[in-house]
Amino acid sequence: MISFILVIAILVCIVLSVMAVQLYINTHSDPISLKFQHYESSTRHPLESPIMSNVLSNNIQNSINLIDGLKLRVPKKNYKFRCGNFLDILDLISTHNKDSAYKNIGKLYSYFGNTNGSEKIVLGFVYDISSSNGLITLMECLRCVLELNLKSKKESNIVHELILLDSIPRSRSIIDEKNITHLVLDDLQNEFYLNGSESWYEKVIVMNEKFHSQKPNIFTIDSLIKNLKFIPFVKEKVITEENYLLLDNSRLFEYKDTVFTQNNLVSAVSSFLTVLPQKMFITDKDEFCFLTDSFNKSFDNVQLIYKVLGVLMLGGKVNFVNIESSDDNLEIPETTTFLQTNSDNINKLLSLTNYQENRTKLMFRVFRSLLLENFYFPSKKFTYVSKNLHNLKAVFITRKETQSISSEIMSLLKTNLQCRASLETYIDFSNTQSVKLFGPLFYTNLYDLRHFTEKTIEQVVTLAGVIYPTLQFKIADKSEDTDAIGKLKIRGFSIGAPIDDLKEKYKDQMDVANENEGWVSLEGIEGCIGRDSCFWLSKC
Repeated sequence: MISFILVIAILVCIVLSVMAVQLYINTHSDPISLKFQHYESSTRHPLESPIMSNVLSNNIQNSINLIDGLKLRVPKKNYKFRCGNFLDILDLISTHNKDSAYKNIGKLYSYFGNTNGSEKIVLGFVYDISSSNGLITLMECLRCVLELNLKSKKESNIVHELILLDSIPRSRSIIDEKNITHLVLDDLQNEFYLNGSESWYEKVIVMNEKFHSQKPNIFTIDSLIKNLKFIPFVKEKVITEENYLLLDNSRLFEYKDTVFTQNNLVSAVSSFLTVLPQKMFITDKDEFCFLTDSFNKSFDNVQLIYKVLGVLMLGGKVNFVNIESSDDNLEIPETTTFLQTNSDNINKLLSLTNYQENRTKLMFRVFRSLLLENFYFPSKKFTYVSKNLHNLKAVFITRKETQSISSEIMSLLKTNLQCRASLETYIDFSNTQSVKLFGPLFYTNLYDLRHFTEKTIEQVVTLAGVIYPTLQFKIADKSEDTDAIGKLKIRGFSIGAPIDDLKEKYKDQMDVANENEGWVSLEGIEGCIGRDSCFWLSKC
């Protein structure tokens, strides 16, 4: 009997060994160490042409060609493609999304579209994308300005503008500098917050229909269009063969020292959908939950736009959960399939998994030893995971380029949340010396498997991942040819146009007449390229 048990035990060990070897062969990536960070030749050739392929940053989702917009058919010319603009996204949302509120976007345009178009309109827009009325108001503004410019192009050369503001201006200087004519608010709790500044504008427009004001210069949008005809959005009448280039090439909005364009938006949306694996492609059954907080409000109001619109245009639902207003238990909907939060809230997210329990720690060691990110069963979650996360497919962690997230933290998330995870690196808007992007700079693949046991590696560099599909990158200004650490340069379609002092700084690099071939430097970002073709941020 003992010998029989011994034989069985030996067989089990052999099977486990074979499984471990097989897992190692299929999933193991060579550990990145500093000696692997050096290349004998330059990353790019000095006299390269614009068709130079971004070979080093290719991965399974990242094709050789850069993603440039939605690639839609040109009306009446099926052999031609165009990049697209916000109105195309609005049309897709109206068509595929079940929420009827998106089909009635147009109150703001109905008001301005029925007024005299001889004067330039500059909308100063203050909102919170996570508020009940924030997203709808954003879409109202985007449609309004885009169609106003289409209309004015036929009648004059006036270019109407949308400027995103972090808060209600307390000084008139920015109003005069930017020539803001109207202030648009998604909501206003009390007139007191304006503190008399309403006189600085032609009108202050509050998009919340429940708001009431006795002051002559503050209006709700419903009161303004009460006697006007609502102008519905009809794609065939707006986007035509004659004007699609005008729409696709127009500006989207201005934020701080950068102007973002329609191409920035559609390229970011397409790139986001491209990085999703086939089995995780978003449908009308998916629900994307964004965890927000007041500290990152300004970041979220800009960098969540492309992802929110991408989810909505495929019929999915979006939810926003404020971490600060929640108790210890986050009120994440049980139907959530995708989740996103910033790196500051990782511990809050891990608290939903009881990751400090011995049982959880043991499972994490087992998965790591077998080189597994987890036993991924979407319909079969371990009991220590919150029931609200049982349908979770993937979690996205956002961080600014100055923040560092270790591979161990990402492994903890994947193992304890029982889902895939991706780390996205963004350019901080407070970096006044660098161009800004609409969307991430780098991201890690949702199927990326790595956990570094060599602690010295992540003391010197931190993994950023592969370049976003709408961008290319190279390492420049290295001290020696064999020195892998250098300054980062990029080019692509999600780079915003710098204005004011930043425009002067990048004047030479962005001059189309020079031989720079579109490359721009990112100030304050240095790193190297590993054997895995990923970019590694330098901590030195």
